[in-house]
Amino acid sequence: MVEFASHGLTQPLLAARTGFHMGIPLAARTGGLPAHPKAQEVKPLTTVRQPGFLFIEFQATGFQPTGKPLTQGGRLDASKPDVPVVGFTATETRRQPRFWQMIFAFLLLAFAIGGVMLPLVPILRARGVTPEEAAVVQGALGLALIVGRAFAGFLMDRIFVPYVAAAILAFPILGVALLALGATGSAAVVAAVCLGLAAGAELDVIAVLISRYFGTRAYSENYGWQYAAWTLGSGTAPILTNFVFDRTGTHTTILWVYFALFVASALLVLRLGPYPKLEAVAAAPPNSPAGAAS
Repeated sequence: MVEFASHGLTQPLLAARTGFHMGIPLAARTGGLPAHPKAQEVKPLTTVRQPGFLFIEFQATGFQPTGKPLTQGGRLDASKPDVPVVGFTATETRRQPRFWQMIFAFLLLAFAIGGVMLPLVPILRARGVTPEEAAVVQGALGLALIVGRAFAGFLMDRIFVPYVAAAILAFPILGVALLALGATGSAAVVAAVCLGLAAGAELDVIAVLISRYFGTRAYSENYGWQYAAWTLGSGTAPILTNFVFDRTGTHTTILWVYFALFVASALLVLRLGPYPKLEAVAAAPPNSPAGAAS
């Protein structure tokens, strides 16, 4: 996940062709692997969680997103953004139905991803998959998180972002369908990769969508609202997954529910419409390329 707490840092990164740069800091959580020696003795719903973290970060300290060398000691000067502030205030943004449509779309998406990805090992163990096999599946998911993040950023620089988001959502739709149909072995690995591609990409998709539809004027606050919806969905969904399993003895029913949520989320994102024309509300500094051209 990429979070920008300050307007100054947000400005140069969101100015243009930022999708790939938002995907540069990579972090794939591979927690939940049943790697503990006692994992063989643990029941499916109480799998020992041994969180592992895999971080890969490429820090380009000598270049701006435009590829030009920085002059401030080789570091990004967040206090002097070189582009104008554009877009709506936070209040204006929240008055737009499109903002709430986006929140609802990503709430559904987070609920579906969290409900499948986080309890993936218990889902597999409940259908007789060994801890070692489940670890392989979860590891494949972690690697897919990395690939999904970088690849989505590359695509967002070139293609209308809602189209990218909808295309990415085709992967978890396939993955959840495979799991609902009882996937094990190589089919489960494919399902996990499909889920990981979406989970790795969608937070960056949210970040870029906010800049495209609402601008950078209140970027941090707008992103905070969207991320809060994401956290709510992904944090509560595993509870529902396990609750349904306790009541029915199978994950099939809830997996098909998540399948429907993925489809609904993709349709909502596709209906966001064209990007609005965002008006500049502050001039660029005189020594910036934009200021020199004016």
